[in-house]
Amino acid sequence: MEFIRDYGSAGYDKAYFDQERWNYPLASSLGHNFVQVNGEKQLACKLKNQPWNENIGGEVLEFRPGTSRDYALLDPSNAYPKKEMKGWRRHIVLDKPVIAVVLDEVTCAKGAEIEVRFHSAVSQALRNSYALLNDDRGTMAVIPVVAGDFTLRPGKHAILAAQKNASFRQVPYFGTVVKAGSNTTAIGTIIFPVDDDSEAREIINSVKRTVDSSGNLTLSFVKDGKTCRYIFKKGKDGLILE
Repeated sequence: MEFIRDYGSAGYDKAYFDQERWNYPLASSLGHNFVQVNGEKQLACKLKNQPWNENIGGEVLEFRPGTSRDYALLDPSNAYPKKEMKGWRRHIVLDKPVIAVVLDEVTCAKGAEIEVRFHSAVSQALRNSYALLNDDRGTMAVIPVVAGDFTLRPGKHAILAAQKNASFRQVPYFGTVVKAGSNTTAIGTIIFPVDDDSEAREIINSVKRTVDSSGNLTLSFVKDGKTCRYIFKKGKDGLILE
């Protein structure tokens, strides 16, 4: 079961091949697991009867596969108009087999609203400081880690394809919403399986986020008696996993 999933685009209908398709939640960036600033969406690199714009898109800056850990660093900044979102670097760490850590570095104006959005194929239960994703096979905790205050905001996409006998459906999502305290904001998200609410709260109480005088950022927490630690070193372009 996909606790965190990307729905992809919607089914084919009479408007699918027209420019209108980019207003569909599942074709536009709004229906994907992405970051937005003040509601700014990503750009479409191909519109009907127009050539591809190859300047729109992102880059994989680093990929490190390993026996016990995989790491990827992405820069999707050029997928945005850059009126609100000035820069975005996403770090994805998979500590095999079941712990994932996502760190988003967002560059934008101080005071702007940043949302880190996730979709799931299972039921969502939002608490004050974390989310639980549940189905009959288990429970996954999603824990935001930020320097200041944040809120978890639920939402739903209303989907009705322009097709004969199409059925209306709603696709749920939730976002970690933060007010940028400076020009660059680092938002961490820790994702792992838990037995219940009690275990999730216990792990949350162990979460630590530190930034040293050189700008190096460390995230750590204790799960199953083991301390999990992730050190992101500060470089000229941003952070990178040690």
